[in-house]
Amino acid sequence: MPEIETTRLLLRPYTPEDLDELTPILSNPAVMRYSRRGLIPKDQVKEVTQEI
Repeated sequence: MPEIETTRLLLRPYTPEDLDELTPILSNPAVMRYSRRGLIPKDQVKEVTQEI
């Protein structure tokens, strides 16, 4: 996926350094409500995102 940058936003693929900041997002029921994968428990975020 190419990086897309605007004045206020940078879209890029995830990196291992992003995992700590992704944990509260991916383990939040309101955020993951419509995700096909579903809620990811906090203790499994690193393992699941590495599989993806």
